[in-house]
Amino acid sequence: MGYELHIVRTRDWHEVEQKPITKSEMERIVANDPELSWSTDNSIQTPYGTLEVKGHHGILLRDKPSMSWHSGRVSNKNPSNAEIIKMIEIAALLDAIVIGDEGELYQVKTDELGNQQVVSANDA
Repeated sequence: MGYELHIVRTRDWHEVEQKPITKSEMERIVANDPELSWSTDNSIQTPYGTLEVKGHHGILLRDKPSMSWHSGRVSNKNPSNAEIIKMIEIAALLDAIVIGDEGELYQVKTDELGNQQVVSANDA
């Protein structure tokens, strides 16, 4: 179990089919960002062996598994601050937002020294 963040165009991530993020949009984002690439491995390791994941397209951040595009959204389970910042950057390019499983909005605040901090709507 884990907590997921989602890049979506709707305030409720369960309603992504109303304004989906298309795979072609994500292909454009990945192609134009040197930190991102598509994973060639669409499988996960479980205690019972390897499981092929259909319909999910893994996205690598700096050559490490990070996000996945599926069902009209981009998701990340238990992201680091660096991953959340990248998700917020991607969301801005897609005219979208980053929200958590419980609907809280994530943003980046930059202080006067240029330091970035991730805050949720509950913290703002």
